[in-house]
Amino acid sequence: MICCCACSHTQAHIAADSAVAAGVYSQSGAIRAVWRRPLASARACFRSLFAGTPSAGCMSWSGQQRSGALPDGDVLYVGSWDRHLRKVAVRSGRIVQSVRLPARVSATPQKHDNSLLVGLENGMLLCLHKQTLQPIWQKPQQLDADIAQQPVIWADRAYVVTGDSSLYAIAINNGDILWRKQRPLENLVMMSQSRPLILPASSIQRSMMLIGNRDGKIDVYDAADGNLMFQLPVSQQDNLLRDVVAGPIAAGHLMVAASVDGTMRAWRQAGFEEDWSLEEPGLTHLAYDAINNRVIAAGAGQIIAVATDSGQIHWRFQLDKGAASNLVIRSGHIYTADTAGGLFVLNAATGKMVQWLVSRSRVTASVHSSDAGLYVVSETGVLYGFTTIADVENSLLQDVSRGFIAADGYSHN
Repeated sequence: MICCCACSHTQAHIAADSAVAAGVYSQSGAIRAVWRRPLASARACFRSLFAGTPSAGCMSWSGQQRSGALPDGDVLYVGSWDRHLRKVAVRSGRIVQSVRLPARVSATPQKHDNSLLVGLENGMLLCLHKQTLQPIWQKPQQLDADIAQQPVIWADRAYVVTGDSSLYAIAINNGDILWRKQRPLENLVMMSQSRPLILPASSIQRSMMLIGNRDGKIDVYDAADGNLMFQLPVSQQDNLLRDVVAGPIAAGHLMVAASVDGTMRAWRQAGFEEDWSLEEPGLTHLAYDAINNRVIAAGAGQIIAVATDSGQIHWRFQLDKGAASNLVIRSGHIYTADTAGGLFVLNAATGKMVQWLVSRSRVTASVHSSDAGLYVVSETGVLYGFTTIADVENSLLQDVSRGFIAADGYSHN
């Protein structure tokens, strides 16, 4: 059953992910689903509740699709709950190649030259050749927990964050652990983790690696040797929700981060002098809109645009339910999914909703884009390829791809 609602996305209802091909009709210029690809075919198994990583053909009841689809030229790299990493054609959704791994992929892969870094839920980090998907190196030792974030590449190393909040620097050429930092766990409330930010060396400071902490601070490390240089306080509260998981990100000449309990702060990258602060609770994702010079922030129930030069809120978009995922900004538009199954397209300048699509399946993996399109993986492991919007202010799309439907008229402020 498929229906389309023009007033509120909470009233929309669609069939579960089941079809392989997408039948689409839409107005010209609007985002539309051009293909749909189930990454595996299986049902949840009762034994997966007790056996941890599911066996072949057995989908985990408790696991989530955590790997987004990484674009690289004319292909995507994406992991799924059946322990496979797949190479998928960006324009057709055809599975080009597939390889079975020792455990499930727990974060979006990362590319580096001709190699691919893949983090697994058992704490193993693999380096594969992009063309063959064969191992370049695979260390017998494992990290202390699952790989929680897409690795960050700088120079000859990869920075990796684990589910136990540890931070590793890994040599890309051979997989050796260069250093490890165990970070606070006492406030392990949020499932997400802060992703490292590299600030390159300048005439007045060395290269630094910054990452949000569970105790409401940003740790600033020497990017080369891992020595903790200093900390920047974000939250002033003493509670279990002071985790800094939104940012830090670079925004023009500033660096911005936010704590879950409600404080967003901006510092100048040169010297780390605080520029402004804003009280706004529940933020979990940040992105920089360079065209409008704004920080776009998302979290439970809302998306906001904050002026980088003043810290003033320009617009606020309300979500009926769910929390927004990562934010993709392209050609003056913001693309984001939410945990209720929605995919939103907003005008970055005004915050006005251009388009909304919804699926019964939640989206728990990060959304990615390239010049060829937008790529979304549902919680059940179905990969969608969408077109993106070039210059669209308002559109009404009816997408009968049997996975997503669309409606406009969703309320915003």
